[in-house]
Amino acid sequence: RKPTTASRPSAERSAERVRQQARSDIDFINERLDSAQAQLSRSTNQILDFKKTQTFANLSSRERALVDRAEVLAKDIEDRDRQRRVLANLVSTIENRGIGSADLPSVTAQLPAGSAPEVSQLINQVQAQQTEERRLRTEDRKSPGHPQVVAVRAEIEELGSQLAEAARASLHLIEGRLQELGTEQSNLREEQRLFPDLEGQLQALEAQRTLDRESYQFLLSQLYQAQITLAAASPYVEVLDPSIG
Repeated sequence: RKPTTASRPSAERSAERVRQQARSDIDFINERLDSAQAQLSRSTNQILDFKKTQTFANLSSRERALVDRAEVLAKDIEDRDRQRRVLANLVSTIENRGIGSADLPSVTAQLPAGSAPEVSQLINQVQAQQTEERRLRTEDRKSPGHPQVVAVRAEIEELGSQLAEAARASLHLIEGRLQELGTEQSNLREEQRLFPDLEGQLQALEAQRTLDRESYQFLLSQLYQAQITLAAASPYVEVLDPSIG
């Protein structure tokens, strides 16, 4: 069934309003995420500072080991949260704005070496093709419609799709590992309760870090929801009945 002339512009305007709001939400949430991430780093550093105090020096070796393990876990969780955010933003950018809008050098800089090898490899391939396109346009002065330029652009788009899939796969692995780390962190807190002196010293620091991490996670969930909304509000496409031509 062919949409009416009146309904088509209305649907297009409605979809564009949704996209504009989603983009605005994403920008706003990303700004708040930067602040939340900084606060989470501060609360983690407070626990690091605790290790420099005489109180920490007076703890038993087992208690100090628990503090050390808590520090390693918190750092691991923070790093993987950051990777998850980078990859989620990459997927959202590719799917909603195209591979040409992705800041690939920034993604590479923010991902730890070896953390997502397939993603890194595809980024290198995309950048190589983008360099080739620039060479064709600037040095060889070929037009946008030249077969070589068209072929390179098609390759970039295909690599961009592969990159989005690889980033989603890496996201799945990171989310699974974060669940494991969260369970380990909960078990560690239970063990800390066996040492009242240690628990008393760490309670306030751990509570603040937990609060900061929950705030960060809440903002991440809002970011993912806004990205889903943006992806769902695809441009209105008219589907014609083949019999009409």
